[in-house]
Amino acid sequence: MQTVIDENKTHENLYSKSRIIYADVIRIVAIMLVILIHVSAYSMSIKIFGTRDWWVCHFFDSFARSGVPLFVMLSGMLLLGTEKSYSWAEFLRRRFVKLLIPYFVWSGVYIFARFLFRGERFTPFQIANIIFGFTAETQMWFIGLILGLYIITPIINVFLISAKNSDILYFITAWFLFTIILPIINRYTPIINIGIRVEFVIGYIGYYVLGYYINKSQIDKRYKLFFVFLFLLGYILTVLLSYLVLKDVNGYMETSPYFYSYLSLNVFLMSISLFIILKDIDYGKYIYKKKYCLKLISVFSSCAFGVYLIHVLFFGLLDNGFFGLTPPFKGLFFPVLEILINFVLVTLFSLFVVILLKKIPIIKILVP
Repeated sequence: MQTVIDENKTHENLYSKSRIIYADVIRIVAIMLVILIHVSAYSMSIKIFGTRDWWVCHFFDSFARSGVPLFVMLSGMLLLGTEKSYSWAEFLRRRFVKLLIPYFVWSGVYIFARFLFRGERFTPFQIANIIFGFTAETQMWFIGLILGLYIITPIINVFLISAKNSDILYFITAWFLFTIILPIINRYTPIINIGIRVEFVIGYIGYYVLGYYINKSQIDKRYKLFFVFLFLLGYILTVLLSYLVLKDVNGYMETSPYFYSYLSLNVFLMSISLFIILKDIDYGKYIYKKKYCLKLISVFSSCAFGVYLIHVLFFGLLDNGFFGLTPPFKGLFFPVLEILINFVLVTLFSLFVVILLKKIPIIKILVP
């Protein structure tokens, strides 16, 4: 890899002075994969383990595992390595206010929905625990993750602005060893406890820095097929290894098998490969001449985070027959159709509502 000037700069100026087309495409793919995870995971949860229908859901679920890592890498690509005129305090104020206001509002909506549709009742203390624990709904944990990355961004920026490529690669390598490789050794080999602790290079910080590093690098065109192969390898490993882990518990469906983890080696291979593939598509050849495509990409991308916040609400409404569409969501159809119907309707409903909310003054801050 070597740092280069983006070859698509001229085309991007035609697209929008304030947007990067491959960033928008990555964001769109990421939100679509997140929705697909939730749709397929629900369908899988009502199937019998190991049956044909379960395998169909499992294939979809495994394929979509790159969604969250793509979001994290995209955030690193856009936020890291930049020298801003404002201080770390101003950076945090801007980012936290933009994120926390919609988070608190939508958390309240989800808590009310849980009461309305599931009959759950909460004390004030439990509500506080839900909100500050980022557990109002299944996707809200990501907000806590992003806030944590925001907190360390000023520190990481100090390092990246002055770091050489070799320094960044050292950091990424350390993260890879202690976050991706070490858990596999501890979990699946006789060496069950390697005691070295490098707390600064664990968790999602590696994806965050990788997004920055890949964006500043150019991949030789000769290696593009290699990353397609790497994605397919990661996908196959996700399908097979997750099944074997689940099989070991005698058909009992674990809620989060290790090889579904976003920090597993197989998902890492899928995520980094997909990020590179999407970044290096020749958008000048396929997209820029189609104005309707540019408009669609721009609109969908600007709504992606709002869709992330609200899509589970629409999935719950559909599942409860709120729109009179219960049958497809109760497994009466072949699971491919079941999943696709869920996916399309949840995506379209969410996108439509976010577009409407963005047109309303003040309310638009709830779908940043």
